[in-house]
Amino acid sequence: KSLPIEPKLSGYYCYDEQYLKLDGKRFYRINLIDSVLDKPVGEAIVNDLEYDTVKSFLEKAISGIPIHAITTDHRREYKSIMDELKINHQLCIFHLYKMIGKEISPKLNSKLISNSNKIRLCILFSEIKEIFRTFNIDIAIYRLNELLNKISEIPKIFHKFILKIEDDFERLTLFMRDG
Repeated sequence: KSLPIEPKLSGYYCYDEQYLKLDGKRFYRINLIDSVLDKPVGEAIVNDLEYDTVKSFLEKAISGIPIHAITTDHRREYKSIMDELKINHQLCIFHLYKMIGKEISPKLNSKLISNSNKIRLCILFSEIKEIFRTFNIDIAIYRLNELLNKISEIPKIFHKFILKIEDDFERLTLFMRDG
């Protein structure tokens, strides 16, 4: 009887953390998952999410395995860590949408804002999402530029996100260039 063949890792990973309480003390479970095979690659329980802790974990987790890209949430430190480790870094688009949703949700639930203004906010949010609803980088660039060209007409609540997309465009659209 032969043993099952273990599939090789894809090289595409997601890094994330969870907050834990053990004996009343806060810890963090950090992990790296193969995003294609949905397979854990490494995990650790750590005391903090400091730069050196995360970097050290990632260095150990990726040692000796294929590495094409890692997707993370938008914690500021992750950009520097990925750059220092020379890893292609995809920022999670779902987390971007969560950040925008968290910001506009109070306005959408407010009785002080007219329905027409709420609809306008939803349409603009959809326009932002459209930037990423393609695998064609030129289309994404065009859609972002359309928003940038009319930014003065867009409610200020969206400005920081549109500018964030512009600043992080390479990291948000890595999947378009790398399939």
